[in-house]
Amino acid sequence: MSPAFRLSWLVAVLTLAAPAAARSPGDVDESDEVLVEPGAEQRLELEPPEPRRRGPRPTFFLAELGGGLLLGPDPARLVGGTLGVGGMYRGFPARFYAIGEIEAMGGLTRKGQLEDQSPVRDELSTLAMGVGLRVYVPIVGPLRLLAEGTVGSLRMHARMTTPDASYEDTTSTAYATLGIGPQFRILHQLSLGARYEATFVDMNGVPRDSTVGLWEPILSRRSRLLGTATFHF
Repeated sequence: MSPAFRLSWLVAVLTLAAPAAARSPGDVDESDEVLVEPGAEQRLELEPPEPRRRGPRPTFFLAELGGGLLLGPDPARLVGGTLGVGGMYRGFPARFYAIGEIEAMGGLTRKGQLEDQSPVRDELSTLAMGVGLRVYVPIVGPLRLLAEGTVGSLRMHARMTTPDASYEDTTSTAYATLGIGPQFRILHQLSLGARYEATFVDMNGVPRDSTVGLWEPILSRRSRLLGTATFHF
């Protein structure tokens, strides 16, 4: 083999190898073909999605405990409880609850004198059971306005005691109550509030000369202030 032939052969090899050497191992030419065997598994590395934050679980039930004082010249203590079920309509900020309540009042006592100057002592206790509707309207942050109305049956027990005898009477009649006040939802499951209530009692069927009838001015229209603790679940 002559030297000229060897030189020409070397130039040809270098000319063919130069384009391939100019590319890095990671470069892929558009003309390169990638063959994927049928059934071969292809893996795509994707970033996992961020975990979605879940809000607090919605509540549909409430249980409330309350206590307060009857307003007026003859104050008395009262305690009660309320159960309710309801929630929020979509697109409407207020919450509505159907409620049932029970309330007991005791300690209402007054003293006086009969026509013959004999001392007399009157005592009254009541037990109310009713149903109604409660509405919560948000104001700002955890502050809400509560408004409710209830109707039901009021059981009244009165006693009049004199030096010579004691007289008792028990009767039941209808009542209606309207209440309004602020409430603070300090926790997702707990709210604290205060409420003013006005109660209207039907005294038409109660004899005025009975021991219960003697309390008619106080019973027919009475108002009270309550402090409440409400549990939501």
